[in-house]
Amino acid sequence: KQAQHSEPPQSLEAEEGTLGSMLIDPKNAISEAVEKIGANFFFLPAHVTIYEALVEMWSKGQAIDSITLTQYLRDINKLDSVGGASVISALQTFVPGSANLEYYLSIVRDKKTLRDIIATGTEAVRAAFEEQENVDTLLSNVQTKIMEISLSVIREPPSLHDSIMEKIERMENGEPDADIIKTRITRLDEVSPLRKGDMPLLSGIKKSGKSILALSILENICICEKKPGIYFSLEDRTAKVMDRIFAGVSRIPMNRHHSSKLSPEEIDKSIKAAEKIKASGLIIRDDCYDLSSIVSVFRKALQKFPNLCIACVDYAQLCRPNLEKGETREREVATVSRTFRLLAMETGVPILLVSQLNKDGFARESMALEQDATASWKIGNSDEPGKKTISIEWQRNGESGVFVPITFRGEIARVEGYVAAKEYF
Repeated sequence: KQAQHSEPPQSLEAEEGTLGSMLIDPKNAISEAVEKIGANFFFLPAHVTIYEALVEMWSKGQAIDSITLTQYLRDINKLDSVGGASVISALQTFVPGSANLEYYLSIVRDKKTLRDIIATGTEAVRAAFEEQENVDTLLSNVQTKIMEISLSVIREPPSLHDSIMEKIERMENGEPDADIIKTRITRLDEVSPLRKGDMPLLSGIKKSGKSILALSILENICICEKKPGIYFSLEDRTAKVMDRIFAGVSRIPMNRHHSSKLSPEEIDKSIKAAEKIKASGLIIRDDCYDLSSIVSVFRKALQKFPNLCIACVDYAQLCRPNLEKGETREREVATVSRTFRLLAMETGVPILLVSQLNKDGFARESMALEQDATASWKIGNSDEPGKKTISIEWQRNGESGVFVPITFRGEIARVEGYVAAKEYF
């Protein structure tokens, strides 16, 4: 028979072991506990109170032992709520030392994760019975909550020594960091490199060339570097996107392809371009308009291509978030932004999020896009014909206010580094 569980997963012994270790060896144990768990990881309310008291005393540099902790709880009128002085004394003798703290913490973390999974599953079951008309909304909400649980699990960090040695070795060999993905726009790679898990916001006013820039980056990564990537086109159909890609790879203007009046040399170039595009890892989807379908297709692509290198959503404000009717537009865009940020962090796949700006230069409908992004790239015009700039408005890792000059070739739907004569393909 299937076992019936009346209480959520918990380990009061591991919680007591954690608190006892913190009380016995506050100098080392509290800092380690703070790094790996929080007060909400404890199941028993009394343990939450004791943990918060220990951390508060530690942060103020106060002496910590069973006597000072008891007095602190008495002063804030919480001693009785934790069970009295006898409970504090018992914690001090519960464990002989703090040697097993890491083991206790792992148990406490695991039980908290299981409780979160159960809570999410229970809410999903309830909603599945009561909200059957909003299937896409339900699916999107469940996926987001599971992502949040996954990201909340603190994994053991890599050895600091190993990380330093790897960094030094790469510097000596003149190699970039392992998590950098080259866009082949050289100056952009230098001043604002694209890294795994990033979510740069590529924005511009209407008809500024932001989609061409985004697609050029995808082409460089997928066709030149031969790495898989996925492009979600919410504004144009696949045929139009392919026209742009074909023109960029073949270097033949789109209007000549449309007329099909090509010279023998241009036909040869077109055949070679078609072979390169076919052999690339670029996936184009124009049939995903809501958040849940984009996330679902993204995950399926990641299963098929575990080395998926980049995703692009063009553009963010066109994505439907599957929220309840009546939500504000700002709330809808914020949900889209936060979901993509969590997805990038969870999978390590950078998501290039295209955004349209108002005429005043601000993101349409929500500032959440700016808040969640890891960098803000804005495409703007230059004083020279055929030239544009990418303005690095700000970024989490690097200098802000930097301008990247680019060559904009509208006839072949390409953006390149500021070296117009250079052949990229």
